[in-house]
Amino acid sequence: MEGGNSLFLDGVAVANDLRENHPEDFALLAETSIPYYCEHDTYDMRSRQRVIELDANGAVSGVTISQHMADVFDLPQRFLDRYYPAFCRFGRMLQAEKYVMRFRLNAGECIVFDNHRVVHGREAYAATSGERYVRGCYTDRGELCSTYRALTTEGRFK
Repeated sequence: MEGGNSLFLDGVAVANDLRENHPEDFALLAETSIPYYCEHDTYDMRSRQRVIELDANGAVSGVTISQHMADVFDLPQRFLDRYYPAFCRFGRMLQAEKYVMRFRLNAGECIVFDNHRVVHGREAYAATSGERYVRGCYTDRGELCSTYRALTTEGRFK
């Protein structure tokens, strides 16, 4: 197949660079919840989340950057006049070559990553250059942490 390389980057590293170089933009993205929405035949997901997630100590713990699931930003226009440029700057930074890793996943290969830290995508590909089959699987961070604790705590869950 022509094209179609997988793209991965560390969204937390980009957020930390935004904090260092554009602290006002960082604050807007870390303090403002925006609506996300995705509806399909069997599900209706709606949430409000911050683009940049911080832990209890103020460290960047993840990013939520899903423009295809972002709903209409229902914020006052005067606020949006400041928010949109910050959001766009972060989006441009996420595309900067210094952050992006490109590689081809071949048939039978699998990749596992933290969807709150790693931003991912795919380069364009020629649909006529071969068949493409992708299977995705998602799990919740809480489930993974629970499994880790259960597996690493001797006898506690037996």
